Amino acid sequence: GEPRFVHDLAARLAARGFDSLVLAPHAPGAATRERLDNVSVRRFRYAPALWERLCYQGGILANLRASLAARLALPGFLLAFARSIAREAARWRPEIIHAHWAGPPAVFAALVARRRRVPLVVTCHGGDLFSRVPWPAATLRGLALRKADVVTVNSTASLSQLRRLTGGRPPERPVSLIPMGVDTRLFSPRPTPNASAPAPRAETAEDPAPARRRTIFAAGRFVEKKGFHLLIEALARPASWPFGGRDDGGVTLRLAGQGPMEGALRRLAAEHGARVEWLGPLPPARMAQEYRAADLVAVPSLAAADGDAEGQNLVAVEAMASGALVVASAHAGLRDAIVDGETALAVPPGDVDALRAALVRGLLAREAEDRGVSGAAARMRAGGRALALARYSWDAIAARFAARFDRLLAGRKEER
Repeated sequence: GEPRFVHDLAARLAARGFDSLVLAPHAPGAATRERLDNVSVRRFRYAPALWERLCYQGGILANLRASLAARLALPGFLLAFARSIAREAARWRPEIIHAHWAGPPAVFAALVARRRRVPLVVTCHGGDLFSRVPWPAATLRGLALRKADVVTVNSTASLSQLRRLTGGRPPERPVSLIPMGVDTRLFSPRPTPNASAPAPRAETAEDPAPARRRTIFAAGRFVEKKGFHLLIEALARPASWPFGGRDDGGVTLRLAGQGPMEGALRRLAAEHGARVEWLGPLPPARMAQEYRAADLVAVPSLAAADGDAEGQNLVAVEAMASGALVVASAHAGLRDAIVDGETALAVPPGDVDALRAALVRGLLAREAEDRGVSGAAARMRAGGRALALARYSWDAIAARFAARFDRLLAGRKEER
């Protein structure tokens, strides 16, 4: 149920001959040591099991704001991270250290990289750049970026924000724009051979064709910047929706994920009478099924009150790769993939009325497709798939990271 891009990148690099160790915080029920897809994984303990609530299920920053237990766990987390990276580096003897997110842990990585005289790559994912953080964290972020031999960012928006944080000055180290990728074989319009087919859209005697129930799928962490509260508000007054004439408008939102806002979202759905099916976190194969089965995939992201914004948003790209029709905010990192009328339907971030209108427009376009009228929906779905294949295939993304790593290793050999 958590984002997989760190592991997915390491697995693709392993296929290219890189022997990788991923160091990550422990989560209740997870193994402390295992090997997955030819990648060694070490998960460090930072508190008793009941107190390991700082990471995952919404992300560190969201959990810190929402939970006293998370704040109490922070000192132990930082100490455990510092000890673990030093210990594992001594055992593993890496030739490159790759730190994801420019924050305090990246500073620990920088210290270890300097001590061991190996290159440091820091990858920024968005939340580490957009969120307003206290000055000690901001100072450490700047230190990590200055100490890196290479910095990568995942979108044009992240690159612009990095420049704003550095006062518009040229970066001291090379900066590469390399997005995170998606598995374009799993996320495709047709199921892969080992994937079970998605359940058909149910029709009953009370729900006959052609007035079948329309489905909107959305997924992500339940935090403010994902905009799920706006999506639920857009589904308010469901009887006014032009699908089926039912009291609930014939539209169901299938919402996958978890996070600190879940309780508030459930209350909001009940208040507005929106029909929401709460799916919890889903594995990749189930996500692929949901993308293919949905009439629309909604990505209503916006800037949070603390400044946090989407560095990229892989749900939108996965959905496009799957051939889904996407309705998404023209917001931050999403703008690299969302081209209104060509790859998706774009809406201004935070505009509930515009979101509602786009959802209706998209559902009507899919309804026309069901009647055999090929038009806007088919064009956008094909355009989205083509863009995902051209820009976001993991094979191409891993090749770009591998090229950066190879250059760093070659330079290190020359120095010797």
